[in-house]
Amino acid sequence: MTTIEAATGLSSQMLSYELTGKVTVPAGSPTVTGVDTLFTGELNVGDAIKIKNEKFIVIAIESDLALTLSGNHVAGALGELAYKDGNLFSINNGNGVNQLFVDKSGSVIRRIARATGTGTDGADTGQIVSRVLQFHKSNDDTAIRIGYSDNWRVYSHDRACRWEIRIKTGADAAVSCPGGGLIYDFYIAGVTAINHYRSGSVFGYCEGIAAGNHEIQVWVSATPGYSGSDCYTGWSGTRWTIEAEEVY
Repeated sequence: MTTIEAATGLSSQMLSYELTGKVTVPAGSPTVTGVDTLFTGELNVGDAIKIKNEKFIVIAIESDLALTLSGNHVAGALGELAYKDGNLFSINNGNGVNQLFVDKSGSVIRRIARATGTGTDGADTGQIVSRVLQFHKSNDDTAIRIGYSDNWRVYSHDRACRWEIRIKTGADAAVSCPGGGLIYDFYIAGVTAINHYRSGSVFGYCEGIAAGNHEIQVWVSATPGYSGSDCYTGWSGTRWTIEAEEVY
């Protein structure tokens, strides 16, 4: 049995995904060095690796240019290509970006565009300029599933603020979703002023957006009928997140 067969029992394992750069390992040594390699980005501890038809498990990754094998490389290698497990199945969108794949362990992984950060914005009207997500849509007849998580405040009493997710395309102004706006209102009741912050998550489906590159934005205003509302977005280190995924 080779080293990888003893460690995993996968004697028929195909290691066909070519890694970046070239590798060198002395005969009888487990220490691999690389030139122009990207070990930290392309490998994980526990991955299988093949160098000159000898297969091993990666037990340590010291840097992009150094790693340690699970056993000694018998023949040694000088400036050779190295290979790892390829994904079992993948689907790219029309822009060549991988959207879904089944990895070597059989896990199904979706790629969802996302943006996240911290920071507050006291605007009562207009765009919350820190809350943006760049998104590429591949097809005209699909929807964009958008999730938004943040902290919102409406100050005073008998007031309401409206947060809306809008889409901007190129130099055009941001617009409400044509198939129905993604609008979320927060109301504060009572007879005295209340300074009430609340965190939460909302999501919806934006339909009627053409294929292409878009920017997903968050806008705020007073809810119709509640003028003079004091709105606030974010709070004291809390994190906001926007996610988007193209769906049928």
